[in-house]
Amino acid sequence: MIVPSERMYTLSLRRDAAVAGALVVLATVVYAQVVGFGFLQFDDNRMVYENEHVTRGITWPGIVWAWTQPHFGIWMPLTSMSHMLDVSFYGDWAGGHHLTNLLLHLANVVLAYFAFAALTGSPRRAAWVAALFAVHPFGASVVGWVSSRKELTWTLFFLVALSTYARYARKPSVARYLPVFLAMALGILCKPMIMTLPCVLLLLDWWPLGRWRGLGGAAENTDEHGRTRIIYLLAEKLPLLLLSGVAAAAALWGQEDVHAITLYGDVPAGVKIANATVSYARYLFHAVWPVWLSGHYPHLGDALTGTLVASAAVLLIAISAAVLLFVRRAPYLPVGWLWFLGTLFPVIGVVQYANASMADRYAYVPVIGLCLMAAWGVPALTGKRSQPKAAPQGKRAARGKGRNVRHEQAVHPVLAVFAIGSVLVFAVAGWWQTGFWRDTERLFTRALAVTKDNAMAHTNLGMVRLTQGRCAESIEHYREAARIESRNFIWQYNLGSALLVCNRPAEAVVALRLAIEGNATHAPSLMNLGGALLDLRRPQEALRYLAEAVRLDPNHVNSRINHARALLQTGQRDAAIAELEAALRLDPNNVIAREDLARLRGR
Repeated sequence: MIVPSERMYTLSLRRDAAVAGALVVLATVVYAQVVGFGFLQFDDNRMVYENEHVTRGITWPGIVWAWTQPHFGIWMPLTSMSHMLDVSFYGDWAGGHHLTNLLLHLANVVLAYFAFAALTGSPRRAAWVAALFAVHPFGASVVGWVSSRKELTWTLFFLVALSTYARYARKPSVARYLPVFLAMALGILCKPMIMTLPCVLLLLDWWPLGRWRGLGGAAENTDEHGRTRIIYLLAEKLPLLLLSGVAAAAALWGQEDVHAITLYGDVPAGVKIANATVSYARYLFHAVWPVWLSGHYPHLGDALTGTLVASAAVLLIAISAAVLLFVRRAPYLPVGWLWFLGTLFPVIGVVQYANASMADRYAYVPVIGLCLMAAWGVPALTGKRSQPKAAPQGKRAARGKGRNVRHEQAVHPVLAVFAIGSVLVFAVAGWWQTGFWRDTERLFTRALAVTKDNAMAHTNLGMVRLTQGRCAESIEHYREAARIESRNFIWQYNLGSALLVCNRPAEAVVALRLAIEGNATHAPSLMNLGGALLDLRRPQEALRYLAEAVRLDPNHVNSRINHARALLQTGQRDAAIAELEAALRLDPNNVIAREDLARLRGR
């Protein structure tokens, strides 16, 4: 028999409304600035403002697409539909899209408070956890970046699942289990990262719910009964574990759809494990000292030395051993630590995604585990009990019946100062870090300042400079990106395209040939190489690349226009006319195709 925890949480309208309101005000002060931010030239284009399925708002074809296709490498139909709803409400006003992110974060903060108050029976410590979660600078990359909407949406249902599980654990039944199952299912539709939920619930079964051990006396605490309870708890999670399998399959399908796993070449398993070990240590350091945060962290490459990996491994092993020593006296320490390690595991780099070694947004939920360790561990240092007092008995119980009985002790003054001070320090850091997400230039200038050999940062700054008409600076950034990651054909493609825009076709040909060597089926590289050869008056050579670009991507209008020009310059007038007609069928309003066709027809 599973006996739930004796900790009971009674809702107090006055107290809980005041706490929730204070948390909302606190988080709003830190993140309200995002409403004045614009879209970033960093995934926001493909996620939102250049995505034809999203920019039409909520439509039936858009809904079908959201449910049947990955959205930029992730199957997340509910998140995709939230972007469509934003377009329907706000149009192309970026501030509105940021406002939705802010409101979702506020909802998550309030849910975190109620979830941990219900799970632990300690609203004060739950408020501290929620406050730290509300303002931690890891949230800057989630609230301040429209493309991070998926982190906010899956977290929403993750926290709903925790809240409903607290009710289920007190009195298990199918009716109370269904909301937990439904919340996880909805979370998968936002982002598959919620797959770790069953493991988190098992941790909470140990502490604070106490479901791993009986509370009915020594006779119930035998080894046989203990094994029975553990088997029961594992069996109880089987439906959720099945959902985790679905989430994992959806994640792999989405990444393969954009070749995210193999785009940068196969990474040896040993390198992945080494990077994961160092990344865990870096996440921990940034959680405690969030000063040198970046919009993108490049893979460490040659900097991933044996000494660095060994140091990170020793740190992680030492902390793990230390918290396990307190598994009975202070169970919140191993629970919080394993929460941190476990919820980060799906994105720690064992399956390599793109060229990032880590990302602050991935720590949005994992940092809660560290907050739990602090909220219960620090009071223990002051000698305050981490468990609530026993419920009153006899006449005292009768007098307390019908009203909310408070079991928490008075707050130690030093502890109160520390709690408030820690929240304020992180709030200032969170506000400061959020400011770097105001625009693309500021974000990646900061990234170059706090990281080394950051090809992504150079590429994005090159794009910014190109739109500003500063060709020399743009090409310098693109060249640096190509130098740092010479195996990445995309950086060579970007460099060649910038050289072409800046009217340097001979140099563009060199870069684009290197891009094609890296990926011979990349239609944009073939198209731009053909265009550069046309500029150099080498139509016969250009024709081969442009024909292949059209074959690989027959719906690309510019490829067809350039192909038509190559056909015309090689004496194939009728074929050129046919190609321009095909381009106009794809885009009837294309001015360039219409003018070229009119000239060929003598009009």
